[in-house]
Amino acid sequence: SYVSGADLYVLEGIDAQSVHDLRNARIIPVLNTYVQVELWAKSCAGGQPNRCILHLDSGMNRLGFDEAAVRKLAANPRLLGRLNVDYLMTHLACADEAAHEQNPLQLRRFEQLRAYLPPCRISIANSAGIFLGTEYHGDLVRPGIALYGGNPKSVGPNPMHEVVRACGRIVQVREIHRASTVGYGASAIVHPNTRLATVAFGYADGYLRCFGNRAQAVVNGHKVPVIGRVSMDSLTLNVSDVPPNLAGEGDWATLIGGGINIDELAALGNTISYEILTGIGPRVSREYQ
Repeated sequence: SYVSGADLYVLEGIDAQSVHDLRNARIIPVLNTYVQVELWAKSCAGGQPNRCILHLDSGMNRLGFDEAAVRKLAANPRLLGRLNVDYLMTHLACADEAAHEQNPLQLRRFEQLRAYLPPCRISIANSAGIFLGTEYHGDLVRPGIALYGGNPKSVGPNPMHEVVRACGRIVQVREIHRASTVGYGASAIVHPNTRLATVAFGYADGYLRCFGNRAQAVVNGHKVPVIGRVSMDSLTLNVSDVPPNLAGEGDWATLIGGGINIDELAALGNTISYEILTGIGPRVSREYQ
């Protein structure tokens, strides 16, 4: 379910199987092709035009109408008349790089494409696009990663506040009495008097395997290293510098947020914060505040 009175849009278009489900759920599709327009128009109930968004491809070459398809649609006013178009939209390829020449090129291209169609409200900016200036705002912006506190810019300070925090529970603490190794592949060596905490959170939960021996976590205000390889269901922390009463079984280790910057963590895995967040698995319970 979603907020009463809110409009819910889906971005990836429709097919013959999804039309009925979308209509029943009152979900509004973004139409990306001429065929999708025909399908959606055909499904009009009682002759009432169906609400939709038309996606015009201004240069990303992923989804949306190219110029030939826009012209074809513009030449069929009867078909257009069976649509209730909420917005004309496009998507920016390089908005995270404010100085990239692709940004103004796409803006101009979008203006050229939408000139073929009847006047309509527009939507251009994703998270990073919002920071490019008001000319990119249109009538509706589409923040994504910014809502989750990730940095929408590829360089420079993050203008957003931290929102997401991911934690795992410590399920065992052990003290090492002789030189030994940790985890699969014996990739980490530990020495006597080292204390290790095993946390029930692994790559099956979305914590990348490559974070082993590289990332850090926070246990009751103390930053500690991830040691050894990340396993499917667990990872290990070196908690030697944490007072024993603050790192015991049942305590929580913060893996994302709370001192662990999500963009810096993503960089350790040669990826972006989007992939980290979308990769957090269904076994991880969610709490919304």
